[in-house]
Amino acid sequence: MQTGMATNGDVDLFWIDEGPRDGPVVALVSGAGSTAVMWCRELIDPLIDAGFRVLRFDNRDVGRSTRVRANVLYTIADLGKDLAAVLGAADVQTVHLLGRSMGGMTAMSFAAAQPARVRTMTLIYTTPCMADAAEHDLPGPQPEILEALAEAAFAPRPADDDERIERHVADSRRYAGTRYTFDDRWARDAGVADVAHAPFAEPGHGTAIMCSGSLVPVLPILTQPTLILHGTADPIIDIAHARFLDTALPNSTLIEFDGLGHEMPPLFCAEIIDPVLALIEAAG
Repeated sequence: MQTGMATNGDVDLFWIDEGPRDGPVVALVSGAGSTAVMWCRELIDPLIDAGFRVLRFDNRDVGRSTRVRANVLYTIADLGKDLAAVLGAADVQTVHLLGRSMGGMTAMSFAAAQPARVRTMTLIYTTPCMADAAEHDLPGPQPEILEALAEAAFAPRPADDDERIERHVADSRRYAGTRYTFDDRWARDAGVADVAHAPFAEPGHGTAIMCSGSLVPVLPILTQPTLILHGTADPIIDIAHARFLDTALPNSTLIEFDGLGHEMPPLFCAEIIDPVLALIEAAG
């Protein structure tokens, strides 16, 4: 395992690099509020075993990356430039992108800006149009989720690490569907890992998502082989977004997971590894 820091202007980005140095690179792009340590080994290890080099990083505003001042706004396009900085620091020319939620938006933004560098994309419970979803007749998050997010925005900082872990478990449970029995131990272990990784963060990721322009206009030029993975019980990004994305992208395959929420537990990672490997191995 190798770690390092990349720089995009005044933003430093912490990254982790595993696997064979000469292997094709798979970059894991995290969602809002999620750090590099939140990816399951059930996804990382099979990729490494198959000969791939796996790169993951902390988005700005979380983990060991730069915390942006509260009055400084940034967009998904800026996060795409952060990804470019990480690839540059790790000396990566071409990449297979795997992004979840906000990370899927970042992946699409980067692919539109630098298409020749992206070999494939795997987009997990994401959307090209969160802020303007209604313009495309797509539903927003479920009301109870919006209420929970509003409460979280005004909640005090966790009093200690234990409370921070409990919040992580509660959030994981709130976003989970019925496809799998909720794995309390996994959620708790993930919270412990996050606490050990870096101090508590209150990122501006939600604002970045809502202030960013729509990605819908660039979808026709995203011709990379793309796999879309989405659950039918996602309370944040409805399955309709995945179906819209699949229709708009020129070279995509959609796999729907009955009962899956906005979650990526070990059982789901183990379930998707075969189609993910099939996609990136077919690209050569």
